[in-house]
Order: sequence, then C-alpha cells, then structure tokens
Amino acid sequence: MMEYTFKVRNNWWLNAGLAGLYLIAVKDALRDKREELNIEVVPKSIGLTFQAENIDDLRSFLGECYEHLAGMYWNISSASQREKQELVIYDREKDELKTAPRRMPIPPIQKVLSARSWKAEGEKYENLPESLKKRVDEFLSQTNKKLWGKDEKLLYEPPICHDTEIKILPKEKSKKKTYTCCICGQEHTEVYDIAQPIYFLFASASASRSFHSQARKLDAVCWECNFLSKFAYECIHYKTDNDTMIIISPNSPNLKHLLKLQDKLGCRSALRAFDDQYFLKNIGVNKDELLYYANKPYELLWAFYFDAYDLLKRQYDLKNENVNSNINSFLQELIGDILGAPTEVVLLFLETKGQTFITKDLIIYQDTAYMFRLFSALMEKDVNLKQVFEDLYDTMESKIENRALKRNEILKKVLNKHPILQDMEEFCFSKIVSNNGFLRMRNMLLFIMNYQLIIRGDSMTKEQIEAAVNLGKQIVLQAKQKLNNDEFKKIKGDLFKLRKTRTATDFLNQLNNLQFRYGISVSKPIQEGLINDVNFEDFRAYCILGALNVYNGIMTDSKKGDVKDGEN
Repeated sequence: MMEYTFKVRNNWWLNAGLAGLYLIAVKDALRDKREELNIEVVPKSIGLTFQAENIDDLRSFLGECYEHLAGMYWNISSASQREKQELVIYDREKDELKTAPRRMPIPPIQKVLSARSWKAEGEKYENLPESLKKRVDEFLSQTNKKLWGKDEKLLYEPPICHDTEIKILPKEKSKKKTYTCCICGQEHTEVYDIAQPIYFLFASASASRSFHSQARKLDAVCWECNFLSKFAYECIHYKTDNDTMIIISPNSPNLKHLLKLQDKLGCRSALRAFDDQYFLKNIGVNKDELLYYANKPYELLWAFYFDAYDLLKRQYDLKNENVNSNINSFLQELIGDILGAPTEVVLLFLETKGQTFITKDLIIYQDTAYMFRLFSALMEKDVNLKQVFEDLYDTMESKIENRALKRNEILKKVLNKHPILQDMEEFCFSKIVSNNGFLRMRNMLLFIMNYQLIIRGDSMTKEQIEAAVNLGKQIVLQAKQKLNNDEFKKIKGDLFKLRKTRTATDFLNQLNNLQFRYGISVSKPIQEGLINDVNFEDFRAYCILGALNVYNGIMTDSKKGDVKDGEN
C-alpha cells in the first residue's frame, strides 16, 4: 500500500477545498469505486491521507471525485433550463435526435468562468451528411430550437465547462524547472499561473500580466492547490442578491476540527439548503431564518451565527428532551466543540462590475465563542433577537438597498464588542418621532441595556441605568396625564430639547422645566447628583430611550383604539 497526503494550507479557501475533497471522497456515490480500487480515506489534524495499492489507482479515484464534483456544481441546469430544453442532441447509438436542457455552473463559479470554458463533442452543421442535415432541419422546424453556438454545432452530448485536463498526481519531470507554489510553498514542476478560478482574491490572468510590466513570469500555483481549490465549492455557503454575492465559510488549521465545524456550521449542517431551482444561494432559503433577509456583510455574519445557534439549540433540546438539561449545559457542550481548535469564519463580499467583479469586503471573524455566549446571555434576559434584527431595518430610507445599512453598521459593532448605545438612541429617536416607529421598543431597550452591561460598554451600573430609564418613562407618563390626546404629541418637542442638551447643567435645567410643566417626580439617586457621577451622554441616551419606550407604547395602543398607559 502507498500513501499520499494533502496537507492543510494556510489559506481558508484551500482548507475548504481539503474538507470538500474528504466529503466527496467518502460519499456513498463513490463507495463502489473506493472498494474496487481499495482506497482508504483518512482525515488527520495536519491533512488528508489517501491509501491505495498504487499511484495509478489513486489518480483514477481522485479523477472520479473531481468528475462527481463537476456534475454537482459546474454542469447543472436551472428549473427554467430544464423546462425549455433548448439543446439539440444527436444520440449516435440510437440514431435519434432529442432535446436537452442548457447548463450553467453555480453563481460563484460563474464569477470566474469565461464563455470559452464551455466545450462539447459535436459536428458543425455545414459538415453534416445531407441525409442528417435534412433530419436536423425537420427537427428544428418541429421543435423551434437552434443548434449550439456560433458554429451551429449538432451536439453528441450536453456541453461541459469544468477543466477536463486538470493535473492530478502528475509525474514530476526531473529535468524540468521547478517552481515554488505561491500558496503552499512546495516546489513542483507541474504548475499553473495564478488565476481567479483558483482563488477569488487572485487577479485575473490578463490583469496579472499587465501588472508585470517587466514581462516576468506570473507567480505559480502547484497542481495540488489548483486541484483542492475546485473542492471548496462543496463546503462554502453563498448567497446572491442582484449584483452582489456573499461567500461564507468556517475555517480551521486543524482538518479534523474543520470537519467537525462542517457538521455544526458548514455544509453538513441544516443551514445548508440548496436552491435547486435557480441556484442563487445555498443558505437563507427558508423564510423562517434571518439569513433569508440578510444581504449586507455584517448583518449576514450576525444572522449566520444566530441561525446556527438557534438550530443547534433546537437539535440539542430534541436530543435531550428526556434529560434534565439547561442553557448552560448546552452552551458548555457547544463552546467545548468550538474551542477544540482555532476557529474562524471567513466572509467574502463581492460586487459585479461589468464583465468582472470587485471584492468589497473580506471579514475574518475569530470570536465565535463570544457570539454564542452573547446570544445565550441575551436570551436568558428574555431578549427576542429575531425582533431586534427585524426592527433594525430602516423603512424610512427611500431606497430599498439602503434600508439595511444602519442594521449592518450596528451589528458590526456588536460583532466587534463595541458600544452601541449612542447609535441605538439616535436610530430609535429618529424612527419613532417620524411616526414610523417600532412595535417592540421594549424588546429593543432590553437588548441595548443588557448588551451594554455584558460588554461593559459604558461606566454605568445596572441600577444607574435603570434610574436613567425610569426618569425617561416618568417624563412621558406624567405628560400623558397632563395632556389630552391631541396635545400629547407635543412631548416629542420636549424630548427633542432634552436630547439636544450638551452638558449635565443644561439637562437639569430642561428637566426642571418639565417638572414644572408636568409635575414629574425625580428619584432620589438623581436628586443626589447621579447625573454628575456617570458619563452624561450615556445617562441622557438611556433617559431618552426610556421615554421613547413609553411614548411608542402609548402611540401604538392609541392607533389600535385602546388608549392606555403602557409600554410596547
């Protein structure tokens, strides 16, 4: 028996390819081939080892893996293509003409594929025998179809677009010059020029050549890295939206851990749901998932973690329905798996520009454990995170594509453990006073207060925060008692003035005016100078948020015809 090992790379795309090669190699569809050639597939921390009788058997098996992969992602047909059946095929064995659907690769492959990649066995119409020409003419007339391509070829089989001449375990030629692979650093005689089909962040071949003004040879990529790059499509998640595409993939330098991540966060988790109608995405297909609604990079990363957490929690509860378990035991088990080895999630945000694309964002996120702990802590405080995500959608924006910008910005701060208090106060005030307010402001306030305490985003204690929030609530409740329904909206002007104060003294002066106007009773901590002991801007923000919470609840109830003092 001989062994060959593909080692883990220091590159997330190639590592996804390595995991993808394993997952393809152990598929049931290739079981007969594995047994026929006596192939063993052994994942190790440092790489993927294949055991075979000889190199030729291994080369044959790897070729079968690649062809199986091509049939899944390169040479496929959408629902409309299957319906239209636009290709005309001549079956030489049966001597009959028939139709077949056109083909297309999945969208990520479309980004790096040219029209010249398509190839098919066939004969030009002009070279056909007269008898066959006559039959073809009649068939085209009856079916209203056309022959393939500018050359008008009569095809013998459907076209394919994958690389049929890919190098697999090539024989190294001792007299041939060796090149160092720019990805893995290994030396090989059989290499490729760098190109986007190998890795999205490479420049295209033509662009790479234009960069080398001194006509030096492009950097080389070894056959191993080129081969592994194809299998990344088995593992990556992707989602397209108009001219943008987001690719997301878990990564680890430990292959065995990376395969475990594929079960929890990757292609073997229930997050993966292939859109087999149009192939526009393989995550966010279900409308019950936040991933369905997320299109900006950070909101999608946040939604990815939330949907994964929600899914894993439901699976855990189902598995332990007859066992006494709680959120802490679930979190302990989940974090234990995640922290078993270095873990990161990579997100690539691409935008189409003419005939090519540009990389708008590349996020390498390494704090997965924090996100799961955060979700657990917030849910324990009864924060509805789905509602938070929905309410951060800014319907005040006239352009639909801009409505998620603020949500993306705020969730970016959450992912990076940055304070969000001032951003949220500004967002909530703007949305509510425009009469386009939240239906669930109480939940949003609960989210802000608990998140800020968790990350220690401000210097205020829980009691100080509650004092500021209660002051805001008191202002609106007292105004509601003093003003009739038509006058109540005047409180927006009072809140606006309070919000515009720049110092603690200005704030207290404005508060005195409101006390005189509405008879507000101020709590003892505030009377004793709490506002001077804390960050003024944070205190003011919490006060305004507390006021907005009650104001929004009252206005929502009044629209329902049930006017009462309440929170929503």
